[in-house]
Formats: sequence, C-alpha cells, structure tokens
Amino acid sequence: ALKLTILGSGAPAYEAYLRQQAQELGVIDLIEFRGFVPREQMPAILAAHDVLVFPSIWAEPLARMVQEAMACGLVVIGTDTGGTPEILYDGENGLVFPADDAQTLAAKMNLLLQDRSLPLTLAQAARRTVEARFTLERMVDELEAYFAQVIGAS
Repeated sequence: ALKLTILGSGAPAYEAYLRQQAQELGVIDLIEFRGFVPREQMPAILAAHDVLVFPSIWAEPLARMVQEAMACGLVVIGTDTGGTPEILYDGENGLVFPADDAQTLAAKMNLLLQDRSLPLTLAQAARRTVEARFTLERMVDELEAYFAQVIGAS
C-alpha cells in the first residue's frame, strides 16, 4: 500500500489546504503530516521510506535532504531547480521533473510503479553517486586544489 509522509512546516494555511485537498480526494488516511522533524530523527524516517519526492520550487544550491536520501538508498524524485540537477540525473540515479509541473511528477511516480526493477536500479546508482562525489577525502582534496589555485594566482 502506498503511504505519503509530508515533512516540514510551512504556513498553517497551506497545510490546511493540503489536508482539505486530501480529504476531498479521499486519500487523507494515506497521508501523514509530520511537520518539523529534528535532524536526529531523519535517519529513522528515511529508513522507513522507499522514495523521497523533493518538489522544491526554490533554487537551493544543493539540498542536503536529496544527498541524505540518496546516501540512504532511497529513490529521489526532484525538481530541475537549484543544485539538485547537479547530483540527480533523470533516469540514471533518480528522476527529475520541472518545478511546478504536477503532471510530470505524477508520471515519474508512475514509472516507479510500472517498472518494478527501476526503483532498485535508481537507488543503487544514487548511493554510488553520493559515495563517489561527497566523501570527506574528495571534499578536502577539492578545497586544497582550490586554495592552491587561489594562492598561486596572488
């Protein structure tokens, strides 16, 4: 059975709107509104899920939640805004959709239901991406190279 967990707090009026929409569509019992979640609870929450939908319309430089979900082996469906497309490659290690495009988001979610092997393939590739690109060693190496370039240029 599908279940949706909505994390994060926003304007109370927006949550009320979402609850009303869910009630009208008859899916309110399939949705859990968690509100603000402390960081220390996130690993357990991620472990209890298979997919993270990151529908941000903001140009976030690189959403940490996307990285964390990928590292935990979740399939990530994210928007094409901000830094998300720099780590999430459509059809390779996740699924990407245009911000504010609910129809394409629904189609991407449907892909996961239609092709039962796709979620595992994407989740494994996502984890490999994070392990390869976001290790402490790699970040230190990149910082050292940057500082060497800056110092050498002055």
